Amino acid sequence: MMARLTGFRLRAPYGGAGVGKAAWGVPNRPIGREVAQLYRIGKIADAQRIAAGGIMSDLYDVDVLLWSRHQADLLRRRAAGELINEAELDWPNIAEEIDSLGKTVARELSNRILTILIHLMKLAASPAIEPRIGWLETIREQRERIEGLLKDAPSLRPTVPAITGEKLPAARKRVRAALADYGEQPRADIDGLVFTGDQVLEDWFPRQPG
Repeated sequence: MMARLTGFRLRAPYGGAGVGKAAWGVPNRPIGREVAQLYRIGKIADAQRIAAGGIMSDLYDVDVLLWSRHQADLLRRRAAGELINEAELDWPNIAEEIDSLGKTVARELSNRILTILIHLMKLAASPAIEPRIGWLETIREQRERIEGLLKDAPSLRPTVPAITGEKLPAARKRVRAALADYGEQPRADIDGLVFTGDQVLEDWFPRQPG
């Protein structure tokens, strides 16, 4: 989060010059905690009135949930054509949160692909029989979650093959350690295990022993 700011200053949209606190004749004091407290006790109008004369990034540092609700409300009203106090829109942090959302979704996709690769490798290399049903269930669940992610963010689908290739070394390391922990000798060369993006996403599993 951005460093806490104090004092009253209106932030102009899209990086424009703000209105100094002296022009408003208000004291130099932090507003984030005051605004947050007013939101919590239901005094929304009072919170918005104070925020209109202060720095919304201060609320961002105090309570990001309240900040996000307030910013979302402002943006919806603005989109509907309603006149709002543009200075309440905390553009730098709005941009940061949007960028962070995209990175979070991409990171989740990467983590779920790694989980699938680990369990595909366990199916291919482990001689154990009993835990295989659990591994299969984990793979199916992760595939369903990935499909949900790709439905919401279809632009990520072309990245699946590259992510799969990038995560193979980490998956091999994890599986090698897991088999060693259980004293198991791999029935396949772990370093030779390679899976494609299609094998990660589709209803495919390595050949089962026996």
